[in-house]
Amino acid sequence: MSSMEAYQHFDDRVLLKVQESDEPELQEARSLLNRIYSKPYYNFIGKTAITGHSQHKTEGMLLNEVLRCSTSRALVNEKESVILEFMYVHYGKGKEDPLQHVRFYSKNATASARCFRLPECAYEMFSPRKFDEYCVRVFVKEPHLVAPVREAFERWCRKYNNSQVYPLEFRV
Repeated sequence: MSSMEAYQHFDDRVLLKVQESDEPELQEARSLLNRIYSKPYYNFIGKTAITGHSQHKTEGMLLNEVLRCSTSRALVNEKESVILEFMYVHYGKGKEDPLQHVRFYSKNATASARCFRLPECAYEMFSPRKFDEYCVRVFVKEPHLVAPVREAFERWCRKYNNSQVYPLEFRV
């Protein structure tokens, strides 16, 4: 925009005009707008646990290992279309049991009663063994890469990481 007066009138109507136009110069802008509006999601390939093999490596190093496990050498060239990321999830206290930080009151307590903590034996049957999860997740940007990347990821998990890919059943 060269003039401030023209910039002042720049609003969403410009986007509508770009979408409605048939001019070939605006084809790239139209396709970009369509992609923004349709919000295409990346395809989830799977996740696996972090083991001793993978815990000290970067995401880029692991991605290279996974792609090299493919039977097709062309998959190594598709690195920009594959996303490998580390994911850490916990219940708010890291590795600690969050229920050990919660205090309870008895329903029949008097005004002078104090709060108490549940003994672990009261809830251990309903509680997970671990309170955090650290894993590797893989996504692809292009639908035609789903099957070969899943195959390479499964092979990498068996050969190097000694882990299982989840979900176990996978439909392309």
